[in-house]
Amino acid sequence: FLLLALAEMYRATREEIYREEAIALLNLIEQFISEPELLGRPILPGARATRNLAIPMIYLNLIEEMDGILDEEDLKVKRESSIHETLAHLDPDLKVFRENLDENGFFNDLPEGRLINPGHSIEACWFLLHAAGRCELPEIWVTILEALQGSLSLGWDHDEDGLFYFIDADGKPPRQLEWSMKLWWPHTEALYALALAFTLTGDHSFEQWHQRIHEYAFTRFADEVDGEWFGYCDRYGKVTHRLKGGDYKGCFHVPRALLYTVKVLERL
Repeated sequence: FLLLALAEMYRATREEIYREEAIALLNLIEQFISEPELLGRPILPGARATRNLAIPMIYLNLIEEMDGILDEEDLKVKRESSIHETLAHLDPDLKVFRENLDENGFFNDLPEGRLINPGHSIEACWFLLHAAGRCELPEIWVTILEALQGSLSLGWDHDEDGLFYFIDADGKPPRQLEWSMKLWWPHTEALYALALAFTLTGDHSFEQWHQRIHEYAFTRFADEVDGEWFGYCDRYGKVTHRLKGGDYKGCFHVPRALLYTVKVLERL
């Protein structure tokens, strides 16, 4: 989040200090990725090594925000590498991104290998759509749009509505006790991803999904009395935590999604 802010401050002010700090922070993040023990996350003996989706997809988003700050060739190499690493998590049969690969880059039949976070999968789709457009890779758009459809179809609770927090690729019980909860951020990511997909394709199935997500999100999470959004609902759409901020929910996902959605819909 700090890197995003520094990059935007540089674009707004053209003050070199923000550019320098953004590049320095990106270098530090790259070091954390290669050496996670620097963040207090030692790799314990006997622990199964995994490749987590969050790293390449979030890094891809960071790289996109560094456009105009990094050297163009460096940006191109980092972008294409991140696209490749993110797409490696795509399950070609389910058309959804899995959270973890084994150390060799393959899916495995273990709880962590079958784990799917629909919100992450949807978010990865719009990160990839942005990147594919900027590096002129329209040939992967179909793959990404299919993954968006797959993420929604598989992640949607067809009995109680809303997007599950976690699901198992084989339909087995996830280990995460909160798997059936409905969180605000997967729905905000879906609002923007669907608006973007509709403007790119004109496919009304994305419009219909957007309307469904919009209705769910604004009737469960948005607080019409005091403003802002609640973050956490149970499976049945009842708010479980009335706080609107905490360790994971800040003033980011909601305004970003709404601003991006308005901006992309203005193109219509």
